[in-house]
Amino acid sequence: MVRILGALPLRIHCLNSLTELGELRPRTIVLHQGGLLWSKADEIRLLQQLAAGGVNLVVLADEFYRGTAGAANRVLAPFGLRMKQDGRDDPTLTREEQTQRMLDWQARYDRVPFDAGPEHIASHPLTLGVKRLHWFRPCPVICADSTARPLVINPADGDECFAAVATPGGYVVAVGNSLWSGLSGVGWPFENDRFLANILVGGDAEAAIAEER
Repeated sequence: MVRILGALPLRIHCLNSLTELGELRPRTIVLHQGGLLWSKADEIRLLQQLAAGGVNLVVLADEFYRGTAGAANRVLAPFGLRMKQDGRDDPTLTREEQTQRMLDWQARYDRVPFDAGPEHIASHPLTLGVKRLHWFRPCPVICADSTARPLVINPADGDECFAAVATPGGYVVAVGNSLWSGLSGVGWPFENDRFLANILVGGDAEAAIAEER
């Protein structure tokens, strides 16, 4: 991750809350882990305004990091995006039913990694230079309406995707992986790091680096 951030023409600010933005005018905001879990209603409204004004928003979540998928959905709903959930938090379920839902989810998404090839990756500025991606314990992303479009299709199920985007002004990117390392820590022959770099700069990372030289 340090390698990727060090190469990109970005200044990184780690904030505990959007209220700390102050005079900062971000190009991209990344929400993951605690930043998602602690997002308040007024911050979510601010994110909508920023995205409409051209700021890129990247949301990383999955069911492995419990609570992040549900928190992500509160952020993503206005943009026609939604993280799929295993449903075991349904209070009407018995303990046995909750356990079965967890086991069904694990059997479908957690036991075997997914490798996406060129045929699973949509042509888009955010996928330039990206031909192969490796996914470990991914969470499907649902395009809930026509304003959102898939970026990376689940190679095992063409009706699902693991990353999707909406464009209300800036890019709103939903990625079904809560951990940076799921993208930054995967090397050759996959281009997970290039995909991460692209979504951080909002386009072709190689071109952005070249412009700074």
